[in-house]
Amino acid sequence: TASATVDQDSITSLDNSNDLASKAIRAVRFGAVEIREYPRVLGDNPCVSSGPPLALGWEHLSVSSMDLESYESSRPSRCAKDEMAVPHMIRDDWLRAAGYSRQEIMVASRVACEIKAQRRKSASQKKAGRKADEIRESFGRFRRSCSL
Repeated sequence: TASATVDQDSITSLDNSNDLASKAIRAVRFGAVEIREYPRVLGDNPCVSSGPPLALGWEHLSVSSMDLESYESSRPSRCAKDEMAVPHMIRDDWLRAAGYSRQEIMVASRVACEIKAQRRKSASQKKAGRKADEIRESFGRFRRSCSL
């Protein structure tokens, strides 16, 4: 019948549009890469081994843009994880150059050290609490088995 033909045509049309949509989704293009530079600021992350924590400021200092091909051909090679760690003396120098006083840097270093100590204490208390829970649970199982 005519209605069956229309329905079949609609289905074929939908199938074709889905094919086009799936092909369009697979095609990804990148235009330009935007590079923003941010200031180094005194941070608050206690995960430093020693010295002041370093962070990035919220407001960018400069923006540059280049096409992806140029960026990929000119960018330096990626750093290994151990190369990304900045020694505390260099962090200290960077922060002094950014205008932080020795006092501000010392306070931030001390605060980071105190937070790290609190986290260690909290982690050990949590571990001790889990052990106590295990002992209570074992004792409860033992009592139940003795009462049978």
